[in-house]
Amino acid sequence: MEGNQVEIVSAIIGGFLAAGTGWLLQHRLESGRLKRTKQLLLLGITDDLANSIELYDRITEDWEKSKIVWFNLLNELSESRHVYTNNKDWITLIEDEQLRKDILQYYRKSANHLLLLQNSQQRKYDIQGRYNSLVQEFRLQHPQVELDAAQKQVATNMSIESEELASLDKQLPELVSGLSRFRSNAKSMLESLKSE
Repeated sequence: MEGNQVEIVSAIIGGFLAAGTGWLLQHRLESGRLKRTKQLLLLGITDDLANSIELYDRITEDWEKSKIVWFNLLNELSESRHVYTNNKDWITLIEDEQLRKDILQYYRKSANHLLLLQNSQQRKYDIQGRYNSLVQEFRLQHPQVELDAAQKQVATNMSIESEELASLDKQLPELVSGLSRFRSNAKSMLESLKSE
């Protein structure tokens, strides 16, 4: 009987050792996977923040030159955020709670700001396009009317859109100017991410 008990105890101890080794191995594999995931997430976010800083500057410079917000730059900004957008659940791997909150807030607020900027520029294009089309149509119907007179007539008929356009002309520079806040936030977060 004593031999059977030794075998049983040996089997139990062997089982515990195998289970413990399996658990330890699984834990190390999972820990390594999470570490790699965190590194990739941080790399993607830091690349995006650095790219965003450059694009904010380009939008501002182009605005100062042309008074137009170019959609290609806004699209670049949106597309460069795919790492964050597709993996935002993994933001919990960042240990610094305040930094996590700052990143979440930055992406949410800057996305809303960029959408408002794009919508405002698009609405301005729409109003100007409609105005140009109506002037052309008016001139075709009344070829004897001079261009200035036709423009004044169409502008009078589009008084509501003219007011909206004046509002957009005031709003767009403010929105472009507001990009400096997100640029500053991005720089600050880049510095903070170095310690993660």
